[in-house]
Amino acid sequence: MRIKQITFTKKKLKFWDKFWIVLGSIEFFIFFCFMDLMFGDVETPEVVSVEAQEVTATPTATPTPTRNWKPYEELTYKIFGEKDGKVAYAIMGCESNYSPTRTHIDEKEASIGLMQINLIKGNGEGAWVHWDKVPGETLEEKIEWLKVPENNLLIAKFIKGSSGFYPWSCFSKKGYLKYL
Repeated sequence: MRIKQITFTKKKLKFWDKFWIVLGSIEFFIFFCFMDLMFGDVETPEVVSVEAQEVTATPTATPTPTRNWKPYEELTYKIFGEKDGKVAYAIMGCESNYSPTRTHIDEKEASIGLMQINLIKGNGEGAWVHWDKVPGETLEEKIEWLKVPENNLLIAKFIKGSSGFYPWSCFSKKGYLKYL
């Protein structure tokens, strides 16, 4: 796969541009501070001893079938919740065909991962879109970070929290509906 060399030139930002960048960075920091509460490490109990026991089969009721999750569907529902998870998963199918490594980089944009998070527009000459929301110094570092499904979905949840699903063209143009 060929990736074009992209050079970035930063423009002098006006007061309101700086204000929104700082506000977005603060919201992002607060969001990730509380993520540990939801997705922190879970201790597993230690097995002290195991004893063999004779087991006899007894008839039981037929178990309720468990949901047959598709790739990344369970993670999407865990991060977005039941209602928004359904829409987010449909958008994911429309945007990336459920591929965490999907990248779309050209002179117009750099969209990465399951939810095609757009980092830049206009080869760096236009808006920096979600550049400041993603950890990393270089485009390559940000791309690798966004290829991790959990990271990509967390950024998508953050974006959805401030703008709804409208930043995704598959939502605004209703392409996600065929994935529901």
